[in-house]
Amino acid sequence: MNSQIKIGHIMSTHGLKGEVKIFLLTDLPDDYYSGGNKVTLRSRDGTSIEKVIRAYRPTPKNTCLVFFEDILTIEQAEPIIKMDVFAQKKQIKGKIYLADLIGYKVTDEKDEELGTVESVQNIGGKAYLYVGSSLLPYIPDIFIKSLDDKTEKLVVTEQGEDIIKNA
Repeated sequence: MNSQIKIGHIMSTHGLKGEVKIFLLTDLPDDYYSGGNKVTLRSRDGTSIEKVIRAYRPTPKNTCLVFFEDILTIEQAEPIIKMDVFAQKKQIKGKIYLADLIGYKVTDEKDEELGTVESVQNIGGKAYLYVGSSLLPYIPDIFIKSLDDKTEKLVVTEQGEDIIKNA
């Protein structure tokens, strides 16, 4: 698959040398934000800019600081504030992207259908799955028993089932 995925959102400038603070939308920041990687910045009006990452460093609260190769001053960084960061989707064996769960059938451990994953949201740095009118925290082994990417099925634990049925 050669599609791009959204991996972050540029929040603000940081310092005077063109560094920007990015809210992370990936749990693989080292893979996507390492120096030399190419990303696409997109504004809400659809404007796209290709950039190469010069340097990256993780920071607390699901953020990181990034230098781009051709942005050397705060004045050059200001126009990219509030842009989304996209990168080519990396296929990693044994990993699944949360966005790929949209459309998965959700069942209990007895294979009774409980709904479908309608969207995935990041709230307070935690991932949540919207299943019908329920907001299910994405916490494997506590609320999620298993995922099957071949049948696109997500099996929830009893605790996950309680959240969905009692919403």
